[in-house]
Amino acid sequence: MPTRHKGVHSDAYLDHFWPHHAVIPWENCCGRHYDPAHSRAQEMGEAVRHAHITRDGRDYVVFRFKEPFQAERMAQEFGGETYYGGDRKGPGWDKWRKRLRRTQLS
Repeated sequence: MPTRHKGVHSDAYLDHFWPHHAVIPWENCCGRHYDPAHSRAQEMGEAVRHAHITRDGRDYVVFRFKEPFQAERMAQEFGGETYYGGDRKGPGWDKWRKRLRRTQLS
C-alpha cells in the first residue's frame, strides 16, 4: 500500500466531493493542448488532482467537478464524455467500465 501524505486527498475523497467527471482523450488535453484544457478546467472549479484511466487501449485524463453541468461543458469543449465517479470503483479502478443505461420502452 502506498504511503499517504499529509494534505493529499485520496481518490475516494475526491470522487465523493467531486463526483461528476469529464473523461477527455489524452491527445485532446495533453501536449500542445495542455494549456487550453487545463486552464479551462481550473476556471470551472475542477478538483486539485486528475485521474488517468484506460479503456479499449486508449488513455484518458479525468477532470473532476462538483456539478454535472461543469463536466458536460468540459466534455463538449474537448471531445470527451462524462461519467459518474461510482463507475470507477473496485478492483482495476484505473480502467473505465462504462455502464449501459437502461431506457424505458413505451
